Amino acid sequence: MKIIDSIWYSHQYTLIGVVKSQNIEGEIKYFIGIGVGSSESEKAMRIILYGAKFDPIAGEILLPNV
Repeated sequence: MKIIDSIWYSHQYTLIGVVKSQNIEGEIKYFIGIGVGSSESEKAMRIILYGAKFDPIAGEILLPNV
């Protein structure tokens, strides 16, 4: 999976991320989860691997194509 974009929200000590990714077939997928890791790319990759699928319509609103 390739990380395309991400957006982050924080509440006290918890970081929530929505990640836009592209798989090897070229499909765009969105995931949501808690950001854990030392860098933004590590947090985003963990969300892709262990997070929940996120609605693509809502994902496109949050992370539109530029």
